[in-house]
Amino acid sequence: MSLCLTITSYHKITPGQCPEKLMDQGMMAIGRSSDNDWVLPDPERLVSARHCVIQYKDGRYYLTDNSTNGVELVRAGIRMRRGSSEPLEDGEVIRIGDYEISARIDFSLNRPGLNPFPGTAPIVSRR
Repeated sequence: MSLCLTITSYHKITPGQCPEKLMDQGMMAIGRSSDNDWVLPDPERLVSARHCVIQYKDGRYYLTDNSTNGVELVRAGIRMRRGSSEPLEDGEVIRIGDYEISARIDFSLNRPGLNPFPGTAPIVSRR
C-alpha cells in the first residue's frame, strides 16, 4: 500500500517546489521548516514549522496535527486541532494553510519491485 499526496491548489507555487510526495510506510513530517520530509513554503506563515505528521500504522495512514492554525480534512468535514489524529481515506483533500493537497491511497500489491510473497515465482498459465 502507498500514499500519494499531490498539491492541487496553492496561489504561489514556487519554481522547483515539489508538487507531489509518495509514502509507503513509516512517517512523513510536513511543514514550512527545511527539516521536514515535505517542505511547504509559506511566506504568510499560515503553515507551521512542523505542521503535521502522517504515519503508517496498523494498515492505515493517520494524520496528526501539530500546528497552530489547524488542518482541515475537506471531504470528511473535519477541522483538526493541535494534537488530534485522524485516519486518511482515499480521495481525501487536506487543507494546510492555503494549500489543498489530494490524498490517493494505492491498495494494490502489484507495484513494480514488490513481491507480496518473497521466495515464490509468478504463476505462469499454459494453454
